[in-house]
Amino acid sequence: MDGRETTHGLEIKPLALALPELPQPLTLNAWDFGGQAIYRPTHQLFFSAPALYLVVWEPRAGPEQGFVYYWTQLIKHRAFDEQRPSERPRLLIVATHGGPKERQAHIDEQALRSQFGALLEGFYHVDSCTGAGLAALKAAIGRTAAALPLVGRKVPGSWLRVIEGKQKLFRRISNP
Repeated sequence: MDGRETTHGLEIKPLALALPELPQPLTLNAWDFGGQAIYRPTHQLFFSAPALYLVVWEPRAGPEQGFVYYWTQLIKHRAFDEQRPSERPRLLIVATHGGPKERQAHIDEQALRSQFGALLEGFYHVDSCTGAGLAALKAAIGRTAAALPLVGRKVPGSWLRVIEGKQKLFRRISNP
């Protein structure tokens, strides 16, 4: 996004999602990992399943420079337990900067599907300047998140207070 600095470390922000196809609005915690090489070893500490991951890449730099294969493989190795396939991580591969004057996204979807199969929920192309593709991506996020095991489960209030406390702590750490 224009005028926005890069993410340093980790940012956690709530994302409210209300879509007509969902029975009730969802509040998701979006974790934005800084992509710089210095941060990569610590990211895997936060991977878990079941969870939804967006692997975002820029077509003009190419999938190699966007580390699409690297991130997808790392998520699979750190968050996927073949003994519990229903709790698998779900991945959306998202090409950004997809406007009409930009280089079109090209990635070998078949190769990724053959290696990562059930983990991949889909491939999306978006342009945040024009809004192209954002509605489809938002709908996919909502559908995929709503289908995760335990989403919508009622939890005790004491658990919610612990989770809120952790979120506040992470925000303070992320935004000193």
